[in-house]
Amino acid sequence: MGIELPEVVKPVAWLASGSRWPAADETSLRRLADAWCTASTGLKNLAADGDAALRDALSAVEGDVATAMSQHWQKYGGDAGALHDLAALCENLSAMCESTATNVEYAKLSIIAALAILLAELVAMAAAAVPTLGVSAAGAMAAEAATQVTIRMIIRDLIIAVLEQAAVAAAQSVAVDSGIQALQIVTGGRNGLDVGMLTNSLITGATDGATSALFGEFGIEVHEPATDR
Repeated sequence: MGIELPEVVKPVAWLASGSRWPAADETSLRRLADAWCTASTGLKNLAADGDAALRDALSAVEGDVATAMSQHWQKYGGDAGALHDLAALCENLSAMCESTATNVEYAKLSIIAALAILLAELVAMAAAAVPTLGVSAAGAMAAEAATQVTIRMIIRDLIIAVLEQAAVAAAQSVAVDSGIQALQIVTGGRNGLDVGMLTNSLITGATDGATSALFGEFGIEVHEPATDR
């Protein structure tokens, strides 16, 4: 469960109208980061097992056969094969999820802090309204406007950060698909790389990344002045 807007600041949360409270769950993002890390470890272990199996096989053959077997496996195993590349990509995706979780968490805490400060200011100004014959009301309006700008800037920075991650995810979507196709080739499930599929992966990766950044990860949660005042 990610950080939610505290009840105590909800009376002034309508000031975020036109902005957004991040609906992204930083806790789930960190679980996803752990899952990608686990996948990376599994791929590394698979590559190591394949390398060991190749060494055992090479001990029973020699000459051109041994050379051909070794060269073929290097496309998929070793330090530069498809399995190694997929493991590295999984590590990168794990880091991206962790980074996004941190950005979301920071944005939420910043919004809460801004609303808490505003609430304290409004309470103080309300208490001073009678002694100052209403002069403090002007200060309240200024504080509300400043908080709204602050919240919008926080959300803007968060959206920019997530969109940057979406662009990287689009490129990595192609790389992951390429690696999977390579594994299918070595297991006999595919004869060659499908360029059309790779192109679709790029488009889908970019679209999914941008969509999740703008819509899936950010839900509007504001309170209108007419209903809260």
